[in-house]
Amino acid sequence: MTSDCDGFLTKVLAFSGAVPFIFGAFLLLNGISSLPMLGSVAKLVLTYGLVIVSFMAGAHWGQNLSGIEGTTGLFWKSNFLTVSAWLAFALLKPSTFAVVLILIFATLFWIDRRLAIEGVISKSYLKTRFAVTGLVCLSLALTASAIA
Repeated sequence: MTSDCDGFLTKVLAFSGAVPFIFGAFLLLNGISSLPMLGSVAKLVLTYGLVIVSFMAGAHWGQNLSGIEGTTGLFWKSNFLTVSAWLAFALLKPSTFAVVLILIFATLFWIDRRLAIEGVISKSYLKTRFAVTGLVCLSLALTASAIA
């Protein structure tokens, strides 16, 4: 029973994490570029993307620390992706950074796919990640087009 609850909670949290991306794209596509007390919608979406990339890369760091076979190299990959995202955020125009985020989220999914093949993460989780990554990447593409 616990695994069913954990699986449900994982799905709810994963899809909930995509909501700011979806909502931000919706606002921008409807001409709403700023929110009272929060400011720029694009900046909110893109800084949220930076946080989520760091969070997901940090999960890979933790998997490497666990010493589970099949996690070799995650230190380097997670650090590279996090620092790359931060540099892109600092140096690129927002629409270009949104495209970089799409590439990084796709790379994080590819890493999780490899981990699923190695048996480190479940195939059920990978299915959820595929759907959420698709929603996030589509939302970021719409965001990029709205702010270009």
